Amino acid sequence: MSLSKPKIDYKTTCQWTTLSDKRKSNFHTVTINIKKDLGGVLDEEVIDVWQQVLEDYKSGLIIAATMGIELVNESRHLHISLILAIPTLGSVTQKRYEKLIAPGRLDAPKISLRGDKEIRTPVTVQVEQPKTKNMENYRAYRWLSYAHKERAKDFNDVLTFNRDVDWRATREFKTIGLFGGPNDAHSKSEFGNFVFTSWQKKLTKRIGAPETVWLNNNLSEQARRFMEKTGLDMEWIDDDLKTMATNQAVIITKMVLNKIGKERYHLSKNFFGKGAKNKAISDMLCSMRPPSNRTCSRYEQSMYDAIEKRMIEVLCFAHTTPRRSKADATLLKTLTRENVSLNKMNVKLKNICKEHVAEKLSKKNFDKRIAFHSKELERLRPGKRVHNLNAKEDKAFYMHRDAVVKLREQQLSLMQVVDMQIGTIVDAVILADANKIDALHVDKKRLTLDTISKHKIEEEHIPVTTLKRPLTISVQDQERNKRLKAIEGRSQKK
Repeated sequence: MSLSKPKIDYKTTCQWTTLSDKRKSNFHTVTINIKKDLGGVLDEEVIDVWQQVLEDYKSGLIIAATMGIELVNESRHLHISLILAIPTLGSVTQKRYEKLIAPGRLDAPKISLRGDKEIRTPVTVQVEQPKTKNMENYRAYRWLSYAHKERAKDFNDVLTFNRDVDWRATREFKTIGLFGGPNDAHSKSEFGNFVFTSWQKKLTKRIGAPETVWLNNNLSEQARRFMEKTGLDMEWIDDDLKTMATNQAVIITKMVLNKIGKERYHLSKNFFGKGAKNKAISDMLCSMRPPSNRTCSRYEQSMYDAIEKRMIEVLCFAHTTPRRSKADATLLKTLTRENVSLNKMNVKLKNICKEHVAEKLSKKNFDKRIAFHSKELERLRPGKRVHNLNAKEDKAFYMHRDAVVKLREQQLSLMQVVDMQIGTIVDAVILADANKIDALHVDKKRLTLDTISKHKIEEEHIPVTTLKRPLTISVQDQERNKRLKAIEGRSQKK
């Protein structure tokens, strides 16, 4: 209901001030909760309360209001959210609406002491205002949405809610001073966002933290409860593994995205597996997750794709993983540690090779010679531009220019030759005795030095004697190679 053009919009914020130790604001919420065994709020009381709201609106005391009735029977109560014209004490609003309830239906006020002063707090008709620290940023639409929050209880996402909700007055929900004017559609959409988030916030407080979805024995029971509560008709088990993985991915995705009722779930930290790559999937989904008043089709699709891929890995490929004996597993750990040591040796050999590159380049003094000719070239260049050089200086200009070009070509050529020589040695180190270990599903590249010891290095190459480490294969390396070949043979037989 709207009698005139609304005086508020989704940007309107709270006006407030303080009087002594009491708050005064223009955002008030009245909650009427009749004492027990009296049947809850009666229809006659609802009519009287809303009539009072209409009178206050016509008189200019309030500029917008919403009303909502919640629950039934003894628990039936109502909320009125008000936007007043000027900041007012909560006690003023409380007395105005308390007089509408018959005295015999009012609970006695709760009495407490504050120092020597007796404080009487109303119980049946309560008035709330925003907390002081939040007052200046509190928006009118958020405040008014609380009375209508149960409009959103049957909707799973805010887009569907805004599309299907009917804002016309009903027996349970009423509005005044909220809609109308040229931006009516946008106002309804923004108000709908606040109503949906208010319901989600209320439900979260009511049901607590969501359940965690783990890949363990409890997952099938979680899925069964969810499907029973939501009426989802899908088979969790199927004879075809790929079909079963797809069905389970659909069910788990719906569980995680569900916002209806008390069934709430979120994926465990290690749902997608351990390691940096799998953690990156969880981080990506966390970054894409929209706020509660928005939806994101890309997030929902990415969530499903990631879950489907994980379930296919678990159901379709887990049984193909080769099993290792205890002895092989122990040996594999030992060889892995030795690989780390050999990789460090490889890095050290690379650093030695780089030192020889620097040494060869420094002997030629390329940098100093190029710097000298470049300096002379820059000294003569201004005169060359204005044709102010004599024959001798002109000849020197071209001589320095050609020298710079030639020296740079020589330097680049030498670096390429040395890099090629170093690459030959490094490749020999990395590729020496590479063994594929099927138990790990990866190729473990072994670093043995027998290839280097057999590698013929010409005189212009880096001398082997300068590497500061004997390049002969040790007895331990030979024994390690035999054990690796034994593991490979057993894997091939399996």
